[in-house]
Amino acid sequence: IITGTSGYLGQHLLTSLCLDVASYTTPAQLNEGGIEIYAAFGTLTSFNDAIIEDVDHRVHVTKMSDVDISDVESMESLIHSVDPTAIIHLAAISAPLKCENDPPLAMAVNCPLALLNVVPAHCDLIFLSSDQVYDGSHPPYSESSPAKPLNVYGKSKLAFEEELCGSESQFRDRAVCLRSSLIVGPATPFACRKQTFLQFIHDSMQANIAHDYYIDECRSIVYVGDVIRTISHFLKHGTRVNPGIYNLGGPESLSRCDLALGVAEHCGFDVHLAIEAEKAGLPPGPVPNPLDISMVSSKLFNVTGIPMTGLEKILEVTFPLVMSNKDAKLI
Repeated sequence: IITGTSGYLGQHLLTSLCLDVASYTTPAQLNEGGIEIYAAFGTLTSFNDAIIEDVDHRVHVTKMSDVDISDVESMESLIHSVDPTAIIHLAAISAPLKCENDPPLAMAVNCPLALLNVVPAHCDLIFLSSDQVYDGSHPPYSESSPAKPLNVYGKSKLAFEEELCGSESQFRDRAVCLRSSLIVGPATPFACRKQTFLQFIHDSMQANIAHDYYIDECRSIVYVGDVIRTISHFLKHGTRVNPGIYNLGGPESLSRCDLALGVAEHCGFDVHLAIEAEKAGLPPGPVPNPLDISMVSSKLFNVTGIPMTGLEKILEVTFPLVMSNKDAKLI
């Protein structure tokens, strides 16, 4: 079961799992029969009609819409009907302001106890957490750094981490929590409510619209393909070999302005459309946000052996260019 499959990461992950079976299965697993993927999502009705082409014949996908992961009866029905061997929990209320305005809802969705109440003993658990569990005061962060989230979103993510990997948790020997940084990469294959920050920058600059971009809000941005490879690793090898909490960040600490300048230089836009601004000097907003939550992800690399992709390569994949007469044009 994958929750949140209609979202940005969910769409890319589902597509990858449908096309590249070998990346997340062993020959022994395939010999037992085909792969059943249950793609659970909420109310994005257009995703019901999304068709992934060239799906591996060994993969069968069942889409399950209007799934409420905060509802006990809904979760009981889902889990009992599927009896999953693995659950990848991506679904979340990820808008910090929405979380701040409705903490009970944020906690119910981002820390879904209704789901845990019915998880079978043979089921592995993979949870997409967030770098927002760190407070930004002492970067770069390792997994042993204190987790002190500043906002409700980060607190809800940390709460589910503790349910899965806390010292008293019954799931700690079969759960993996991935503290993901800001995920970026190509646009989704189907309609999606929200693309990544790179698409926002590109579309703004293409329309010749200038924006302020913070130079002091830094994160270890991570390529969506690396996130998929990481999840696929834990699906293939199981979560019980190396359970626990892992930072999931890229190799560079980058500010919002670094990303904007990178897009401008790669795509040939006017770099002056990226206006440098400092967030630290601004009045507090409605959501307390950490400034620098850069992370060290060496623990994850030591387990998976997966090298993380840098910004230059991410931009090449996200915004491919055709060179003609020394002029670069987007394709």
